[in-house]
Amino acid sequence: MRDLGTLEKFNKNMPDSLKFFAAEAEGWFKVPETGVYRFNSDTDCVWIDGELAIDNGSEVKRFSRHDIELALEKGLHKVKVLYIYNVVGGWNSLRYKPDVMIRRSEDAKWQSIKVY
Repeated sequence: MRDLGTLEKFNKNMPDSLKFFAAEAEGWFKVPETGVYRFNSDTDCVWIDGELAIDNGSEVKRFSRHDIELALEKGLHKVKVLYIYNVVGGWNSLRYKPDVMIRRSEDAKWQSIKVY
């Protein structure tokens, strides 16, 4: 793991388009009906209603193995996402969309959450 000083020196010598960065975003998403929902994300961390739900840590985030099922009530729920641009295991995180996917537990089709 690199310390911040090393990372700053590394970024200084890189073109602007390749510099490492981190972004945090939060908002609300709507659950249409009470039930059990499955979540997946290729981002670093996802919090749902203030609880850490997905933690991809320093693993390759592409094709995350950290899906989670949560029982949620109908209505709005808070979501926060941490996205860190990095390269882990040869996967450049800019290759894919930082997204949070949701589906009802019994459904097969994933969809992106719509954040308000």
